Amino acid sequence: MGHLAKMIGAPLFSLLQSFSMERIRVQVRPAAHRTVIVGFQENVLRVDLSAPPVDNRANEELVKLLARELGIARGRINVRHGQTGRQKLVEIDAPADLVATWLARYRVKEHPSTPKPGSAE
Repeated sequence: MGHLAKMIGAPLFSLLQSFSMERIRVQVRPAAHRTVIVGFQENVLRVDLSAPPVDNRANEELVKLLARELGIARGRINVRHGQTGRQKLVEIDAPADLVATWLARYRVKEHPSTPKPGSAE
């Protein structure tokens, strides 16, 4: 057992290790008709936000949406890069498996490729 684990106790140390800063790329469309997660494709979460891109309102709405979706406090979500653009890097302080499971729900299914003419399928 490491020094920190001995200081704070193994159960608490184990809990602290289960949390990490997960980073996801997000592409937003501000001033959309409604706030909705469009999907997760090519490692990018696509989100429509009804808030306009003025006075940080779109970023605040994004953080609020992600916190509600993940069931975590808004303070555990941070727009790390892209505060003024549509492409963002968002840090989420949550267990990796929670974030991965949540993102899998929004994964956009690729359309099966259509057989090429003359192929034997």
